[in-house]
Amino acid sequence: MEAMKREELPLKHVEEPKIEKPEKEPKISYHILYGCHVTLEDFEKFHGLFKEADIYIPELEGHDARTRNLLDMLSQGKRSPEEVASRTWVKEGSLKYKVYETIHNSKKPILFVDLPLNHELIKVSDENDELGREALKLFRAGELKPALKKMHKYVIDDADYELKREAIMKEGLKERLKRFVKECPELKDKDEIKALLTLGAAHTHLYHDLKKENISISREFARQPFIFDHIMGELRGIMFSKNRKPDKTMLARGIIDVLLTVYSISSVTVDTSKAIALSYKISSKLNLKDIERISKDLGKDPEKTIVDCLEERNIKVPKTEEEMDEMLGK
Repeated sequence: MEAMKREELPLKHVEEPKIEKPEKEPKISYHILYGCHVTLEDFEKFHGLFKEADIYIPELEGHDARTRNLLDMLSQGKRSPEEVASRTWVKEGSLKYKVYETIHNSKKPILFVDLPLNHELIKVSDENDELGREALKLFRAGELKPALKKMHKYVIDDADYELKREAIMKEGLKERLKRFVKECPELKDKDEIKALLTLGAAHTHLYHDLKKENISISREFARQPFIFDHIMGELRGIMFSKNRKPDKTMLARGIIDVLLTVYSISSVTVDTSKAIALSYKISSKLNLKDIERISKDLGKDPEKTIVDCLEERNIKVPKTEEEMDEMLGK
């Protein structure tokens, strides 16, 4: 009887568990514009690429909440380029100012994946910069060997720093961008999102690193051909191959590059790419012995300039942009 009663009882309705559909994620593609940061000619490509992009990711080492807020308000049209420039020490008419004009009122979201101001690696970057300054000071005092030792350490340490920095940027692009998209009203309903990154040309390693992970990414340079100075060439070489050691002659030529650019060429042109190309062409004419003698000459006479030393060796340094263009074959 008991068994029959149990059989007669109606079966309890059990609801089938609901299977939640995974959120559809938009397809994100990245495009990197490599340039020199401060060359007006770089702006031409940036302007067009920015218009096509859905999100902008600038290289901005040491950014803080104030800077991020200013750029966001600039994009939303709540601050003018003039206001933002005055608060970020940017000159009107400069490349960065023109970038501000393009961002202004675009309503495009801006994501920051570079090192923030309070990051522990910023201190390492400052220490590396000091090594570079010490190397230049020793060279001008006639101490080539100690200068090269300092520059050798600078290149190795800075390559290590840039690789660590790029790893943080890569993680930000892969993880933070996804969260950013979900939280951003302008982006969350899009099927495809184009992200534009602007980076200094030293960071080509980041592009190759991301491409290995089958991320949809493309790149272009603000101009072609793109020439790296001798120090940057050594630094990039170590970033791609940690077993590589800096070459003494290249480091010595790199010191000449810096002195030429800072104390001569920067007063002739504001075009950084052109300045690098010219200094590279001039310093490439010198071997290690030449550079050692130049260092000693500078050490003996503090009034002497790098231009004096080069012209004494019948190496012409252009005094006008026209002479510079002629030397570069433009």
